Amino acid sequence: MADERSQEIERRVIALVAKQAGTSDVEITRATHFRDDLNFDSLDFIELTIAIEIEFDISVPDTEAEHLQTVGEVVDYAAERLKVSAGEE
Repeated sequence: MADERSQEIERRVIALVAKQAGTSDVEITRATHFRDDLNFDSLDFIELTIAIEIEFDISVPDTEAEHLQTVGEVVDYAAERLKVSAGEE
């Protein structure tokens, strides 16, 4: 069950990243780096962070967002925040 949820979170994050990057989601993997691979600037990442917050109904404080550099880190962060909000810690 947790694996299915993780895969769903990953799929949704990748779709958001692809939309923000203006690329196909098949080009995005967990290892994709926002700055190095997608040339995201700070505004791109802020817009992605807002999209993540809306998509998953979570809050991503700036102090935590600045440490998220790859798609996989965002997937893991979203999964952890969803566990906390669901009381599954």
